[in-house]
Amino acid sequence: MTPSEKPKRNIQKKIILESVKLLGRPYKYGAKNEDTPNYFDCSLFVKYIFGKFGINLARSSNLQALCGKEVAVGNPELWEIGDLLFFKGHRPRTVILDNRELLIGHVAIYIGNRHMTHCSSKRGVEIKPVPGTKHPVVLVKRII
Repeated sequence: MTPSEKPKRNIQKKIILESVKLLGRPYKYGAKNEDTPNYFDCSLFVKYIFGKFGINLARSSNLQALCGKEVAVGNPELWEIGDLLFFKGHRPRTVILDNRELLIGHVAIYIGNRHMTHCSSKRGVEIKPVPGTKHPVVLVKRII
């Protein structure tokens, strides 16, 4: 690891640690900044975690999808801890990205080994395997 990679690796480790601290926190649709750290929705959870490291992300998943550098969806071996995984979700909005229309309604944080952390409406903040074809990842973005 080069010296320039150390800060990135440090943030990646801390993303996992901060996420674990919030496991089980309940979901609240349309949660606001003042609801944290007691309640989250998916995009506020991502915003909150990245905010811990001075990275200010948009409040909604469809706007978060416009941030960062795109990583190949079909090549999970290229995904890194801290990459944002976007899904169609239950209330998707259309995002135009490089002349492509994507439906984005949910966001999660990749934590390695084909697992992600996110805030779901049924279980709140949790760690789970990245879903397969039933709920496919539609976009991956690298923020750090």
